[in-house]
Amino acid sequence: MPDQDLTPPPLKTERLWLLAWAPEMAPAMAELLNRNRERFVPFMPRPPGPITAESCLEQIREACRDAAQGRALRLVMDAKDDPARFPMGTVAFTHIARGPLQAAHLGY
Repeated sequence: MPDQDLTPPPLKTERLWLLAWAPEMAPAMAELLNRNRERFVPFMPRPPGPITAESCLEQIREACRDAAQGRALRLVMDAKDDPARFPMGTVAFTHIARGPLQAAHLGY
């Protein structure tokens, strides 16, 4: 049985798009994390030094595995009419619970 593409389609509003993480986003994600490093420290502790595209690529690959297994869904926020602002941030649904509960943690 061939692998299914479980990547969700973009969620689009009038001003914002939410896109599933993809490997080609690694350099832009590294730039976002480095630009906002001090703000993210309390929520996303990191080792000293700059965050690289290679380390982001590994995180993106892990996010894709988690999504394929139904454990988490990580999305990137994109300003629809302003490509220079990509990425604006991230949204994550983690610790997804199936069954009667149907719950997840939301982070952004």
